Amino acid sequence: MKKNLFILLLSCVLFSNCKDYYCAGFPQKDKAWFPYEKGESIKLYSQLDSINLPISEIYITKPYSEDYFCDCHVCDAIFTCKTKIDTSNLISLQGSLLHDDGNKITELPKFEINITIYEKKDNLLIPLYDDIFTSNYTFHDSILISNTKYYDVLSFLNNRNNRNKRFKTLRIAKGIGLIELEDIESHIWSRF
Repeated sequence: MKKNLFILLLSCVLFSNCKDYYCAGFPQKDKAWFPYEKGESIKLYSQLDSINLPISEIYITKPYSEDYFCDCHVCDAIFTCKTKIDTSNLISLQGSLLHDDGNKITELPKFEINITIYEKKDNLLIPLYDDIFTSNYTFHDSILISNTKYYDVLSFLNNRNNRNKRFKTLRIAKGIGLIELEDIESHIWSRF
């Protein structure tokens, strides 16, 4: 009897500390940095050729609730956009945006944009390395690219310090997405 009463009291104490925590999900306003839908393409052009990156996957954290036992809970809110491989340039792109705590959004999300470089060998596409662009960016109120003025632009520098990088600069505009890529030989692909 005492054992059952002890288990009942212990259960009450443990479950009284359980709280329902609401996580807001990834904010739609920040999705505007990559405003693509599955099936759309990111198209960039240069004097040499063009880049066509069809969107293959979109993931966004939706609002959710969960139980937890401590006051240290943090909600991660993530948005990810992946493309298929551009078989003529042998590249693909994945853009991820993260808020460490989706309930306390006060600034821009953390960015990680990976451009994967492939090699074609015996009709197989083999990933070689990623050009990585993270939250090391410069914000521009406006910028002129190929005679088009863009507003709310982030310019990213490639984080790779070794000789295996292909792209050195990437620019995205809020509400538009990827607007420019520059490679290490200063060839520029831009949105027209």
